[in-house]
Amino acid sequence: MQSKINPSPALIARADTPLDECIRMMNEHRVGSILVVSDEGQVDLIGIFTERDLLRKFEQIIRKKLWTHPIRESMTSPVSTLDVSQLSQAADFMLKNNFRHVPVTLTDSTQSRQILAGIISMRDLFKIYAQEQSGQASWLTRSSVGKFGSKNSTRNVSIFSKDSNFSAFLKKMFQDFALGQAKWFDFSNLATVRADVLILDLDGLEIPVWTQYLKKLNQDIAIKNVLVVFDPTLQSAEVSGILEKIGQSEKFSIFRKPIDILSFFERVNSLSIRG
Repeated sequence: MQSKINPSPALIARADTPLDECIRMMNEHRVGSILVVSDEGQVDLIGIFTERDLLRKFEQIIRKKLWTHPIRESMTSPVSTLDVSQLSQAADFMLKNNFRHVPVTLTDSTQSRQILAGIISMRDLFKIYAQEQSGQASWLTRSSVGKFGSKNSTRNVSIFSKDSNFSAFLKKMFQDFALGQAKWFDFSNLATVRADVLILDLDGLEIPVWTQYLKKLNQDIAIKNVLVVFDPTLQSAEVSGILEKIGQSEKFSIFRKPIDILSFFERVNSLSIRG
């Protein structure tokens, strides 16, 4: 049975980010938690800071004047996480461990590290309960029981990612939610790609390489829609800004990791296919 839980996009900060800046970000985005990733080398989840942490550690923060100190000094670590395959167990897991926020992860293709896919909060669980009580459900829930029709199931989707686990996850989601037939494609041979929707994961590619590739895609009339996925912690602010501008075009949609799963597949569902 497909889980009805849709992880929300996670707010992320590097471990050397000042505590007061993290709190400002939480307030600005109106969320109750921020995930902390390593500030050097490989970007990994190393901690979480929540509203509960702020209340519990408030006296210590005041006494030691930690407001401008790195968030690593105030975060909770290690972090308990939930794999995307375990979403249906989220409520029991959170109640058993008295958690209000749980990061959702994917395991990479080498089985050596976890990749963030989003976060689940008690607010998310309450929304699901409220929807069930009112007889409503998201398109993601409805699609899992086959209410999308044949038009979407014929959509041709091509995926490129150097992370085979991420590709496998997307393929399974397309199959489960009847949004089209998804397959992996060879990045080095653009000429062979014919797709209604192309999903391109930029992580692991050199900037000059994917820049030229996006230019070719923009000129390729055979490919109608391109969804670009990237990890903002691996790119400069300038590059992230350029990608956001590219996302303003009709052909390209830009998604930052960890991707907002609900918004991502809502976008796919809204895209037209070839007649």
